[in-house]
Amino acid sequence: MVAKLPGFPNLQALAHDDLVFYLASVLGTCGFLRGGEFLTYAGSKRPVLRQRDVFTAFEGGVEVLKVNVVQPKAMWWLESAVVTCFSHPACGAEVCDLVTLFKVYKLLCAERGLSTRPCSPALMMASGMAVSREFMIRRSNDLLDAASITVYNQAGVRAAVRAASWRAGGVRSALEAGVPAPMIMVLGRWRSNAWENYAMITADDLALASAKMWTQAAKIQAVQSTFRVGEPSPAAAFLADDTM
Repeated sequence: MVAKLPGFPNLQALAHDDLVFYLASVLGTCGFLRGGEFLTYAGSKRPVLRQRDVFTAFEGGVEVLKVNVVQPKAMWWLESAVVTCFSHPACGAEVCDLVTLFKVYKLLCAERGLSTRPCSPALMMASGMAVSREFMIRRSNDLLDAASITVYNQAGVRAAVRAASWRAGGVRSALEAGVPAPMIMVLGRWRSNAWENYAMITADDLALASAKMWTQAAKIQAVQSTFRVGEPSPAAAFLADDTM
């Protein structure tokens, strides 16, 4: 849907608010961030993500983007927790590279006269205000409509965009990439199976799972087994169990 952003994929051609929308979306998804960790909204008691909280660093010779999450929800006893977001050469174009995207955003903020002070919002709109939950949801809905994309939940009802949608996007991307559950928990900083609530199982997923089960059943049925005289057949064994 980001292809519907006017000027995309030329980052410098994007309107500032569209650029920060794109950056926030990639950051929220790659970092498995909770809505309150990178977005603001009325009544929120969480501190705003500041420029000093988002920075590049090197790990193992690779440049990464780090987010210092203040007062992490799952680790309330810590003052802050650092989330590391990795890019990968396979991404190809710079528009997919989070580190490059962040650097372009910082450069354009300075060129456009927006504050780059450490205490300023890390994700800043053209107005100088921090990116809000309402803005992200509204822009997402506009782009989904422009791209004729509709997402349905397990009940077949249109799924609404929420502050948790980017965190759910991280989970969904990990699942489709075959990332094991323990690693998903580490990536999203979960300490329980609560991450499964973000899996976003759809009716299409259920249909695909059913199709795989039927396909596997057909393969088993097609296998020809040879039994020795006196050897019980599996069908007879299951029948006996059912009548007990």
